[in-house]
Amino acid sequence: MSISKKALKNFSLDMIYNIIGSLLYGVGIYMFVKTADFAPGGVTGLALVLNNQFGLPIGALTIAINIPMILVSYRIIGKQFIFKSFCSILTSSLFLDYLFPHLPQIFECHSTGDQLLAALYGGVFTGAGIAMYLMRGSSSGGVDFLTLSIKTLKPHMTIGSLNSVVDIIIVCLGGVVFGRVEAALLGMLTTIVKSFVMDKIVYGSDHGKLVLIITKKSKEVAEHVMSVCHRGTTSISAIGNYTNEERFVVLCACSRNQVHLAKRAALETDPEAFVMMTDTSEVYGRGFEPITSNK
Repeated sequence: MSISKKALKNFSLDMIYNIIGSLLYGVGIYMFVKTADFAPGGVTGLALVLNNQFGLPIGALTIAINIPMILVSYRIIGKQFIFKSFCSILTSSLFLDYLFPHLPQIFECHSTGDQLLAALYGGVFTGAGIAMYLMRGSSSGGVDFLTLSIKTLKPHMTIGSLNSVVDIIIVCLGGVVFGRVEAALLGMLTTIVKSFVMDKIVYGSDHGKLVLIITKKSKEVAEHVMSVCHRGTTSISAIGNYTNEERFVVLCACSRNQVHLAKRAALETDPEAFVMMTDTSEVYGRGFEPITSNK
């Protein structure tokens, strides 16, 4: 059976993202976090705790811990996602156990300031690595399996915030095992930075503003907004409960640099208009991010 060009292209992209994500993740864990002796949360954080206590390989521990996580979550998040994630876990574990130990150490901790830098850069690199996985429908496994299972049931919650809740438990455990309050604080800092970077990369290109304009002049307002923002609008008929008068709600999804244009256009057309602006974490469709099977 022949493989279609689209399938081959998707597989190639999956592998590229997988390798890049694993390299970024490995840099964050091995070059920064492990050097500073703290646990950043997640399964890898737990693996670092066990590595500190028993000297077992980080990658092998990561695979072993992930197995029960896979058994718990595969019915909810699907076999394809599990397979892709296992490939990511295997790649990152091989890098952690067989690649990075043979590379020169690019960063060494000699002071509290160095530990702080390790926590920050560890969060940046691990967050970027996990984001690369997520953008191709994969993950780093473990906690991600659980958080993505929760996100499937609660889609309004973001991946980064869900990871943070679960990670805090492991961060506190790391503080106990490493015997320093600073270890828990550094782990928490890495977790916060990681979550921020993940959300910015995964959702950043889709972030925008939703402008809601309540007006009597819906046609004129909509035309003016579209002329300056080059975005489509939607008008909804409504009744003002205070005045019992008919109004229209004009909705326009804008990029951040267009929102002030929409606001000015609305108020220029109807000075009595009521304008509201709110953030949108994900915007798909014409003029924004296309909807794909990997989203």
